[in-house]
This record gives sequence, structure tokens and C-alpha cells, in this order.
Amino acid sequence: MDDAPQDYQSSQPVSGGHSEGAPRRRRRRRGGRGDERKDPPNLGLPEGAPPPAPEEWKPGERRAEPVRQKREGHGSRRDDRHRGDRERDRRSHEGGRRGHRDRAAEATKKIELPAPTKSRKAEDYLEELGGGLLRGVSRSFYLTIKMLPESLRAPISLGYLLARTLDTIADAAKAAPTDVRLDHLRAFAEAVKYGLDPEAMNALRREITSKLTPGEEKTLLEHAPRILAWLEAINIPDRWEIRRVIFRIAHGQALDLIRFGDGRERKALTKVEELDEYTYLVAGSVGEFWTRLCERHLDGKFATLPRSEMLRLGKRYGQGLQLINILRDLPEDLAAGRCYLPLDELTAAGLTPDDLTRAPAKARKLVEKWRRETIARLDDGWKYVRAIREWKVRYACALPILIGLDTLALLAHESPLEAKGKLKIKRAAAAGTLLKARLGVISQAWLDSMYSRRRKRAGK
Repeated sequence: MDDAPQDYQSSQPVSGGHSEGAPRRRRRRRGGRGDERKDPPNLGLPEGAPPPAPEEWKPGERRAEPVRQKREGHGSRRDDRHRGDRERDRRSHEGGRRGHRDRAAEATKKIELPAPTKSRKAEDYLEELGGGLLRGVSRSFYLTIKMLPESLRAPISLGYLLARTLDTIADAAKAAPTDVRLDHLRAFAEAVKYGLDPEAMNALRREITSKLTPGEEKTLLEHAPRILAWLEAINIPDRWEIRRVIFRIAHGQALDLIRFGDGRERKALTKVEELDEYTYLVAGSVGEFWTRLCERHLDGKFATLPRSEMLRLGKRYGQGLQLINILRDLPEDLAAGRCYLPLDELTAAGLTPDDLTRAPAKARKLVEKWRRETIARLDDGWKYVRAIREWKVRYACALPILIGLDTLALLAHESPLEAKGKLKIKRAAAAGTLLKARLGVISQAWLDSMYSRRRKRAGK
């Protein structure tokens, strides 16, 4: 989709009309006549939730100025006639603004800002952050990244680290309540769009990072300022693609927190459409992101199928991988008050979310239904893999499906709701799959045979 960008001034829901007595919001022209800024749709998100995913930015199109700059009186010349109003507002709120500036100055002193992006190249950040840090948060993904063509490593590694940072914030339930995590999701998404905000980074460190137990996730959040600095050093077209997918991921995670709340009460998604929306925002959009990046960097030699079909298959592929995680983690999510099996299907089967733990055997048919739906989406993912021309990219895309099918084969023998422990592939088996796929990746027939064997076991 190549629509013009939609640069949102606020993450808060905006109604289509104007309530009585409320100030009428001005619409500023962005470029040519008739091209006016549009308000984001009203999704009913509470304060603290990231804004909806923006539309695609087109290369060469001017970005709108950040909201905070406009509020501080740094707008365009067309705003000159409104400066008197802003000056009166500024004087009337001088006390509060002075306190805000003092807090911002204090926050700036606390955090060590990254080196200016002009003095560093994206390759420097790839060497610094795309090595040990990336390997620590995703060992298997790190192995596939190393096989990618050089031009793809930086944007895909950076996109992954930004997404994992959002994921760590959203999952930090022991460190912060839901409303605090929502606020930090929004703040981090805005930092991805507008640049590093020292005050927001200090708040993240104080309210979440400092409360995490030592480990890779805590290390990841400690490196958040440098990850954001890397984004500013990367080339503009890749930066636009990363911002687009990160906003969609942030929005999906915000919806997740809003729908399930603090976990004190076990809740389920209300309908299948909500599950489809969630899997698209946090994973299907990644398949589209990967497709667009590969098309640009491989100069039209990415795939044998049309672009529209690769985008569709990439979306289905990403959703299939997310469904594997959902099925495998059903017991853990239920313990945390989350049920991703839709309530409309549970009700049709005569079940409630609590029945999944009290009488898990009754949910076998429903779990199996979604296991087979997952296989169907991975089948589309394999069509995606087979269409890829570049063998290194084909290897990177084949591995998650092959390992995912091994996991689905385990779920075919034993329902995750009835298993004594978490069902997962042994490291030795995963390493064997990595090696075999790497040896045979040049031969599509070899890869097809690996897929067929695993597909047969998973399809039982």
C-alpha cells in the first residue's frame, strides 16, 4: 500500500466532530492545495496507548514537524499570526512550564546521550549492537541474520531490537502496572518517530529497567538510547520502513494490554477478528516489512511472484509464526489472565476461559482447530520461501518454518493445556535443522524434502 503518510499530532483518540464549547482544531496544509492533515481514527484507546499505525511514508516526502516543537513556538512561517496567542498561553502557564523545563534539564543530566549520529555510521552500530546484544535476546534469529546479504543485516537487526524493546516493556508486569507500561510503550513509539527524548529514557530506566532482574531483557532496555541513535544513522528509506512496522507492533501490544488489563481477572479475546488483528499487528506486519526491505535491497531480484502476492504471503507467514507462540504458551498466558482463544469459539464449544485450566481435555478440538489453521498459514509461508531467488534470504526465511513445524508436531502428540511442562524443541534438534538447511539451501528440492517430512509429522 503506497498511500501518503499520516503524521499524527497526538496519540489520543480524536472524535470526528466538535463538542459544544470545545475549541475547534485547526487543520494545517502539509503541501499542495487540498492535501490536509487528517485526524487518526478514534479507536477508543485510553491515555498512554501508542497511536494507530501510520500510513506508509513515501521516499522524498517531507516529514511534518514534531508536535513538541510546534508547541514550543518553532512552527512554520504560516504560524506567525498565531504567535501572539501562544505567547499569552505561555505566560499564563509559565510556572508549570518552568517546572517542566527544570525536570527535563535534570533528566538530561542523568542520562548519557549517544554520540551524534553524524559522527557514526550505521555499520558502527551494527558491529556494536548487532553482535552480542542481538545474540543475547535471540540466539536462533542471530544465526539467520548472519546469513543475510550485508545490506539487509542492519535494518533487519535494528528492527528486531526495537521490536524486542517494545515487547520487553509490554511484558514487564512484575516491574510496573498496566497503565505505566502503556505510557512507556507510547513514549518509546514517539521516540522512534521523533528521536531520543532523554526525559522519557530516564523515566523508563527509573520505572521499569531498574526493577527488572539482571538478564538480557534488562540489558536490552539499558541500551535503548543507543538503539534509537542507530535508527537516526540508518538510511532514510529503511528508517521509514522500520518506523512503520514498529508503530504497528506498538499498537498491537497496546491493544493487548488494554484488552487483558492487569491479569487479576482471566479474560479472553471476544472474537476471531481480534485474534487476527493482533497476530497481524505484532507479526504479520513484520512479514510485510521483510518483503519491502528485500525488494528494495535486492533490486527487483527478490522473488518470482508479484509484489502484492509476496506481501499477502508474508503477512500470513508472520501470523502463522505468532500462532505457534500462542498455542505453545497457552498455559502461561492463562496463568497471567490472558486467553487468546476467542470467546465466541469458546462459547460455541460450551467452554469458558476458566475451563481451559479446570478441564483442558474439553478444549482439545478447539486447540486442534487452531493448530491446523497455523499449519495452513505456514503452508503459505512455504510458498513465500519457494518464491525467493536469493539463497541466503531463502535460508533465513525457511528456518523459522522448519523449526515451527517441529513444534507443531509436538503439539499434535500432546495438547499444551495437558502437558506437564512447556513443549519446546530440544536445542540439539534445532541445531540439526539449522545445519541441514544450511547445507541444502542451494537446492530447492532439498529444502522441499525437509519441509515435506516435517509437514507430514505436524499434520497428524
